[in-house]
Amino acid sequence: MPMASARKTEKLGDPRCLLGAALFLTLFVGGMASSPAAWAADTGGTTTNGSVSPVSQPNDRVLLRIAGDEILASTIVVPIARNYLERRGAQSVRVTAAGAPWTTEISGRLLNGDRVAVLVRSSSTEDGFRQLADGTLDIALAGRKISPEELRDIPSRGDAVDPTTSLAMARTAVVVAVHPMNRVQAITLQQLRDIYAGKLTDWGELGGTPGEIHVFSRQVGSTVRDLFDAAVMGTVPVAKSVRELPTFAAMREMLFADRNGIGYLAIPEGLRELRIDLRGRADVSPPDNYEVASGDYPVSQILHFYRRLGSGNSEALDFFREAVTVSSQVAVLSAGLSELAPQLVFPERFASSSGAYQVLTRNGLRVSTTIRFADGSTEVDAATGRALDALSLYLRRLQVSGDKLIHIAFSQDTGDPKENIAISQRLGQIVVDELRKRRVVPGDMVPLGAEVPLGSDETPVGRELNRRVETWIKP
Repeated sequence: MPMASARKTEKLGDPRCLLGAALFLTLFVGGMASSPAAWAADTGGTTTNGSVSPVSQPNDRVLLRIAGDEILASTIVVPIARNYLERRGAQSVRVTAAGAPWTTEISGRLLNGDRVAVLVRSSSTEDGFRQLADGTLDIALAGRKISPEELRDIPSRGDAVDPTTSLAMARTAVVVAVHPMNRVQAITLQQLRDIYAGKLTDWGELGGTPGEIHVFSRQVGSTVRDLFDAAVMGTVPVAKSVRELPTFAAMREMLFADRNGIGYLAIPEGLRELRIDLRGRADVSPPDNYEVASGDYPVSQILHFYRRLGSGNSEALDFFREAVTVSSQVAVLSAGLSELAPQLVFPERFASSSGAYQVLTRNGLRVSTTIRFADGSTEVDAATGRALDALSLYLRRLQVSGDKLIHIAFSQDTGDPKENIAISQRLGQIVVDELRKRRVVPGDMVPLGAEVPLGSDETPVGRELNRRVETWIKP
């Protein structure tokens, strides 16, 4: 079962939220000039990196080569590619397995009889960036932002946050999963860390059937492994006994076969998601739509498309435009992913650690776009600026008056309550000032210091989750 169908989703406010979000993105991306149409007919054969394309007919044209992140490749890229070909006039579009190194081919016929195709390879973020740099790809699929080092390797790269170069598509949560017959229902974040550190080794210690815990992880260097290690392990090393697996598909297969196994993946599909308790917050995992859409869930990732500027293939920009249509956003939700456009969400459960927070937000609606600041930083970088742009546009579209808005600011826990309040005050004031610059009457701002932590302050990821400003609409 896709992750979204297993979670109760509760979105309130504008009933045209999805349409409005997709329209905003379409205008945002579609208004930009595309490069001249310069792709040439591709007769298949050997690609730049020596791989053999499965297309062999003389009138075939491979319009796009897309590779990278396994989640994107196995969920939303295929329906977007189908829609893209159909909008281009292709008939009888079909999806088939492709010859190595590709995994999927989406193809159809134009009215002139030519067969056109999109080739997709499910691999990894790192593989996608490598192939984008060497010119064998038109679009790379990524589970994280591109690094400055990777960006420098891409010719005619442009700006990494320019929407003509990159497109943030969706957010997904990585959950801890076990065999469906495993008796353990919940563990703490510390117990999970101890399991992967090799300190907690028997299910009997957790109230389950006694037996050795078989621990599975993704390979070192993969995006998801880096995310898990940063959010869960911090500076604690993963035990050498942990078995590394190359893909989510391999992880899923292993957990179905091993009743004593534990691992993590994005879409469990029949496995049982283990509940993780964090600092008194029950049921942090599995997350509901509120926690994923708001970015509050500690182990989540934003999925991106990246393309090369100056490659001469205008089809990639056309694919970007297709990716922000309403039908593509529906594909995001159908795949169990969370859309990134601002939306109104209502919490299904509240943390019990802050009475003030509950009073401030009682019966209120939260705007899912949360402004976050890196550990130790008050900089409004490009990504934060884009989040502020989206938040401002959404608030203006909703026509919310200032007396109905409240921005609640939080900090990491420094150990000094006064310092925590001071940090959250600074972060909240930055957001208020930035909203004013964007023609939004900001309303109230309340600093709550280190109340309601979302992650562990022992990790940089956790501290960044905690250093945030939430926007609420009061009843």
